[in-house]
Amino acid sequence: MINKALFARHGLRMTEQRELIYSTFVRMNGHQSVDSVYNECIKRGLRIGKTTIYRTLNLFVKLKLVDMLAIRGFPVLYETKKEHHHHFVCTKCHNIYDIKGCAIRGYMPGSKFHAKYHDIVFYGICDRCYNSDEKR
Repeated sequence: MINKALFARHGLRMTEQRELIYSTFVRMNGHQSVDSVYNECIKRGLRIGKTTIYRTLNLFVKLKLVDMLAIRGFPVLYETKKEHHHHFVCTKCHNIYDIKGCAIRGYMPGSKFHAKYHDIVFYGICDRCYNSDEKR
């Protein structure tokens, strides 16, 4: 359930469509594209256009309810707001994994840079794919 006061503070209304998109998105869990949210809405019998979903997810990003991910080889992805974490992409099965925590927090050297945030994506082979290759 979305905090309607958050929308009101920004001069916005929490519409029924926004509520339906958010509840569908949260129920899906994980890293979702506009297309995957759209397909899930259609499956649930909701009549919501792809453009509406795109605009709504980007509004959720601005309101800090959702994070947007730019991962090479994937469409723009969205995930529910979580504690800071990084991502690992298996180049074989193409699964995206969350890596909890942050090993580089506070690493920025010197006083010339004042980083506000960062995104890190690691690419490689996940354990499942690595172990299945060894068994052949």
